[in-house]
Amino acid sequence: MARNARDPIVGTVVAGRFHVKRPLATGGMAAVYVARDGDGGPRVALKLLAPPRRDAERMLALMQREGEVLASLEHPNIVRAIDHGPSGDGGYFIAMELVDGLSLTDWVRQKVDRPLQAVPLVLQLCSALRHVHGRGLVHRDLKASNVLVSARPHGAHVTLIDFGVAWVDDAPEIDGEEHLLGGVHTSSPEQIRGEAPDVRSDIYSVGVLLFRLLAGRYPYHSKLPAEVLTQHLHSPVPELPEAAGIPPAIRPVVTRCLQKDPDDRFPDVQALVEALSAAVEL
Repeated sequence: MARNARDPIVGTVVAGRFHVKRPLATGGMAAVYVARDGDGGPRVALKLLAPPRRDAERMLALMQREGEVLASLEHPNIVRAIDHGPSGDGGYFIAMELVDGLSLTDWVRQKVDRPLQAVPLVLQLCSALRHVHGRGLVHRDLKASNVLVSARPHGAHVTLIDFGVAWVDDAPEIDGEEHLLGGVHTSSPEQIRGEAPDVRSDIYSVGVLLFRLLAGRYPYHSKLPAEVLTQHLHSPVPELPEAAGIPPAIRPVVTRCLQKDPDDRFPDVQALVEALSAAVEL
């Protein structure tokens, strides 16, 4: 295949195995492509480290850690790792299953029956997080674009992706401001303050996503990212609107997730699952 004049990666073969077909997404640390595993093989999502930059050594360490983290996880609601390693050009690659679905952001925009489907989706996300937390990890980037929703015969299916800033004890330091560029709406107060996160930080983010699914908007919003961060830190926890389809018993569950002090939130994902299930009598 001839290389793409606009993207020199398209048309190349990475690690002697993955045939790059087209761009899929671009982030600050890496770009993701649709590729074939072998010539004519199954399609995969191939994440490649972005071109060399000032902090290339640190970014390489982060990519290596993400590959190792993803390879250690095996759960139906977590994107499946296929392979990872040096890309042969001084960079790094992570090959994953290609998930055919919408980001939670796009799913919210399309669905008028959000409240009816919100809790089942969040329970799937919680199932993934229970597996993550059980491995001693904290995802800490649970923004809507990192949650994919696919149509399956049994209904909507959630897949959690992007473990690029997952917290582990021996992780390379991550600049908090860089992380918040992608997670302004969903970062917990302790993350904003630059403190070490724990499982309750993910629970805060789940509460934000649940609020958005139910209300169609984030609990804190402003055109200025700095103002949103300030609201996370200091504004009173907003109440869900009294909209049709939102079970009244779910309101205190969301409110508890969004408490400023981690000690006031659910202690773990299992406690959140039990409260959610009881609220909607699942």
